[in-house]
Amino acid sequence: MITSDELDVWRANYRAGTASIADHRELYDRIAAEYPDQGYCSLDLMSKFLEKYQRVTSVVELGGWDGAVAGQMLRNFDLECWVNYEIAQVDQVCQDERYRCIVPENDWSWNIFGAFHADAFVASHSLEHLTLDHLRDLMRAIQCEYAYVDVPLSEEGEDWTYSTTTHALELSIGEFDSLWEGAGWTIDERIYRGEVTTQVQVMRAITGDASLTGIQSHVRYLSR
Repeated sequence: MITSDELDVWRANYRAGTASIADHRELYDRIAAEYPDQGYCSLDLMSKFLEKYQRVTSVVELGGWDGAVAGQMLRNFDLECWVNYEIAQVDQVCQDERYRCIVPENDWSWNIFGAFHADAFVASHSLEHLTLDHLRDLMRAIQCEYAYVDVPLSEEGEDWTYSTTTHALELSIGEFDSLWEGAGWTIDERIYRGEVTTQVQVMRAITGDASLTGIQSHVRYLSR
C-alpha cells in the first residue's frame, strides 16, 4: 500500500525537479494496480459543457485514465475525435474508433508534442497533480478554443503534506482562476461540486462519521 510518507517524499522530489518521468509512471502504475477506480469526472457537467459549446467536435484530454468519460461522450455527442494523454498504463474501456489513448514514454506530453490542437481541452481531477511550473508549461501548449477543468482546490490552498493523494499544486482556487484569466481565458461558468458519492455513504455507515465528505471540487467552463 502506498503511504502518505512515501507520497510526501515523491512530492518533494517532484517539486525539486529530481523525479523523472519514469519515476512518475512507476508511481501511477502502482496506483492503477492498487486503486483502479479513479472515476471522478461528472458526466452530467461534462455533458452540459458539450451542450453549451456545440461547435466542439474534437477533444484533447489530460489524465483521462481508462477512457470511460470519452466513451460516454462519444456515444452521446457527434464528436470526430477524442485523444487522451495519460501517464499510467491503464486498461482502456473505450473502444470507439474515434478514441486514442497516448502514453508518452520519455517526457511530459506537452514537451513531446509541443501543442495540443483540438476544439476543446478537458482535464478532470488531473491538474492538481502538477506543479505550478508544469501547469504553466501545459497551458502554453493548449491550442483550443474551449476548456473544461475540474480541480479539488481549496479557498486557501494547501501543500498536501500527509495527503494520501498525488496532489502537488499549491494554488488556491482563486489563484488557479487568475492563472487562466491571465493567460487570456474567460471563465464562462464557475460550478462547485459537493457531491456525496456512494463510497462515502458506505464509509459513513461503517464508521458512523457523518462528517465524511465526498467530492469537493470546482468545475470551470472556459473559452477564448
